[in-house]
Amino acid sequence: MACLVHHSRYRCLFHAVVNELRNEKRIPVPILRNMAHQCCTCSNLDNQTLISVVIDDKDKLINLQKLIDQIHRDKKDNPKFILSLNLLENFIKENRVSDSNLLSTSTIDTEIPIFLKINKPPKPFKNGKFLFLPYKFEIKPSIHVPLEAIKQSQRGRFIGRKGYITSLEEQYNVCISMITPKTTAQVIKTLENAKAGKGSVTIHNRIDLSEGEDGEWILVRPKKSEKQVNTIDFAALLDELINRWKSSAIKYEHKKEVENEESQNKK
Repeated sequence: MACLVHHSRYRCLFHAVVNELRNEKRIPVPILRNMAHQCCTCSNLDNQTLISVVIDDKDKLINLQKLIDQIHRDKKDNPKFILSLNLLENFIKENRVSDSNLLSTSTIDTEIPIFLKINKPPKPFKNGKFLFLPYKFEIKPSIHVPLEAIKQSQRGRFIGRKGYITSLEEQYNVCISMITPKTTAQVIKTLENAKAGKGSVTIHNRIDLSEGEDGEWILVRPKKSEKQVNTIDFAALLDELINRWKSSAIKYEHKKEVENEESQNKK
């Protein structure tokens, strides 16, 4: 093997130069992938040599300088090594740009899909129903029972320790999700569209909404979004959720239980 790409003595240094250029991000990855092919002289028959060029900032390419020094120390008689080195230097000179910002769209393979994934706006869901569950307090929050503690207790009763939501999901073959700060951008976008009257996912009890009312949002959507969506009895399911929410409201006789739960959480 008479080239820097394949000879056992120079192969590691050659790939170190490739990695150095990759980290520099000044040669587009598709061009960099072709570098080994361009610098291979194993099948060269006429032993053609090129005039070596002066590479700008060559002192910054540490591994390239190591490779050049190694070849000079070895003083190999085979001109193919010199030809391979010249091809390498010319390749870098012709394809290396001066500003890494010029390669913002073609640096590392994984950067392009990640960039698109981050900046591409989420697509709203096409099927499902939103349900607004307002808080209707039958006791007045006091300094002993903070408002958030009452809300948390009602949410806990609504979800149910015995898997109430899970059983409904299995019965109707749907996904039931309460909107929280950790909700995905796709769900948030779908809710924004529904509030604006856009899209195919609508709000079940829109006429009952009042501006500024305190409550929770629920999204109910089919597990499979094909023809099955037409077979789901959303009205019955959503009415059942509404009734469950009302029955989960904290009443005066539950106040002591809420106080106990709040006390345990502080321990």
